[in-house]
Amino acid sequence: MMFNYQQTRKFIEDACENYAKSAPALTDWLDETYIALADNPETVSVYELLQLQQLQMDGEWEHPNFAQNRWYKLRASQGKDHGILSF
Repeated sequence: MMFNYQQTRKFIEDACENYAKSAPALTDWLDETYIALADNPETVSVYELLQLQQLQMDGEWEHPNFAQNRWYKLRASQGKDHGILSF
């Protein structure tokens, strides 16, 4: 299976649009991932891409609270700064 950068970047754009008002911290991280895929794709892990995929299942977006929590946990597991609400 080959990785499709364009399709992934389009997915991130759609996710940002969907979560812009309901989960702004998530959209910040999605923006970072989008930029990283363009500038330095080897810094984006397969695990991050798998978590990204989980934001939409069967055509439905994950609830904003669950989606944002998914990214808090992801960032924490990677030792990255994950915002003020770290727990």
